[in-house]
Amino acid sequence: MQTISLIWFGRLSRLSAEVGTVWQIESLGCELGALLDELAESALELRQVMQSEHFKVAINDALVERTAWVYPGDRVALLPPVTGG
Repeated sequence: MQTISLIWFGRLSRLSAEVGTVWQIESLGCELGALLDELAESALELRQVMQSEHFKVAINDALVERTAWVYPGDRVALLPPVTGG
């Protein structure tokens, strides 16, 4: 197993204490959608936030779709929807 870094933004930042900032993945990588499903199992709040069409994920500073692949050493940023004026 290898690891990736999880970066929590906005209201999700408190989940870093619950879920962590390092996550183990298969040594060959995995599809982002599978990783998100696994993370959602560990945090109900994340599952709820991920249901929004405005929830975004970035891998190594680039916004990506759920079909993107995550590889050992990547940085995965979880970006909840934001509101404001």
